[in-house]
Amino acid sequence: MTTRLVGRGFFRFSWRRRGTEGTRRGQASIGSAGERRVILSGVQPSGVPHLGNVFGAMGTWRQLLRHGDTQGETQGSLSMFCVADLHALTVTPDPGLLRRRCRITAAALVACGVDPARSALFLQSQVPEHTELSWILGCLTTTARLSHLHQWKEKSRGLADLGSLGLLTYPVLQAADILLYRATHVPVGEDQAQHLELTLDLARAFNHRYGNYFPLPQAVLSDFPRIRSLQDPSSKMSKSQLPTSSSSSSSSSSSPPAGRPGRRSSLGSVLISDSDAAVRLKLRRAVTDSLPGVSYEPAARPGVSNLLALHAAALGLRHPGLVPCGGGGGGSTPRGYKEELAEDLLRLVVRPLRSRFLRLMAGESVPSLDGGGGSGGGGLTWTSPGDYGGKEFGSCEEEEEEGDEEEEGMGEEERGDVGGDLSRWGFLGRVLEEGRERASRVAAHNLREVKLLVGLAP
Repeated sequence: MTTRLVGRGFFRFSWRRRGTEGTRRGQASIGSAGERRVILSGVQPSGVPHLGNVFGAMGTWRQLLRHGDTQGETQGSLSMFCVADLHALTVTPDPGLLRRRCRITAAALVACGVDPARSALFLQSQVPEHTELSWILGCLTTTARLSHLHQWKEKSRGLADLGSLGLLTYPVLQAADILLYRATHVPVGEDQAQHLELTLDLARAFNHRYGNYFPLPQAVLSDFPRIRSLQDPSSKMSKSQLPTSSSSSSSSSSSPPAGRPGRRSSLGSVLISDSDAAVRLKLRRAVTDSLPGVSYEPAARPGVSNLLALHAAALGLRHPGLVPCGGGGGGSTPRGYKEELAEDLLRLVVRPLRSRFLRLMAGESVPSLDGGGGSGGGGLTWTSPGDYGGKEFGSCEEEEEEGDEEEEGMGEEERGDVGGDLSRWGFLGRVLEEGRERASRVAAHNLREVKLLVGLAP
């Protein structure tokens, strides 16, 4: 079953059954009032998120949490968010880099609205039941099934050793992440939908063999247009995007100067840690076209349409075509519109998020984001941003010159803590420790019942 979150205002559901043609759609809510609901989502620690993440997966998370407030969840309802550091081992990162990215990711999640008071936020590796259930589920699937998953085919292509066992089996661990908490709703990206199908198959196989224990989780996908790369609108916004032939053929006004390798990829995404100067530069050099006016036409004007989708998300509008362009802000031309968009993004999104993120990275606490549907920020209703000691998170020049610095969004002064002691992370460490305790209680209870069912416990 696939459930879709649409337009940041109401929910649409669709489902497909094997052997059935077509897709049903209709207006529905995610769980009725008083119904027990368990949300589970995990994110790999890949560094500072960009606005595509903020308005995609993270926006969906906030909508689910807010929907639970308005629908009157029962006391048994849960919201679980894990930093999937075990999954990150499939690319064998440097240990210090992995720890730093875990901290960055946790801080970004809280900054973007995952409320520790209502949700358990924890590191996946600190709840060992994940790997134990993964083994049990792994015994219910085959290597042939795993080797046919598209992500295995893509990531193992060209590797001399065909990829690690962890890369092959990490969809099983992903299924364990979900089923361990008996999740009912799972916010996922479209590229992960096939893995959720595996989760559903494993839940059905377990239920058929051992008894009806696992609920069948619903995938929650955003129907809002995906935010694309500012340099290549045919690709999604990504920190790791490389130059493409289409982007290299764009107009000179949108291209970085020659002789600066790697700059095109750094200009393709806006990070929540970007300085004001970096945001303005990236928007100014975003790929558009030479046509007059600003209009939402994804097929004919992909670059301009991508900017309108970004603007609509920041303004909380349900469709990019509703963005008011050129209202005295010079937005009647793509060039003037970029300036208008940059100022709205900074005011509504980047500055508030950057402030919260910096405070969390410094070990300070931050107030919860208002869960109401006020104006601005895609309904995210940011708290007052202010300046964190007048310090900006790196400069535009630093971002262009240092590829790794850009990916992490971290200046040298922010790199002091690379240890694994959560107590050194201040407020953020306490959040993760409390989240681990809450997650561990649920995980231990559910795994004990699973082991009883399969005969592993007396």
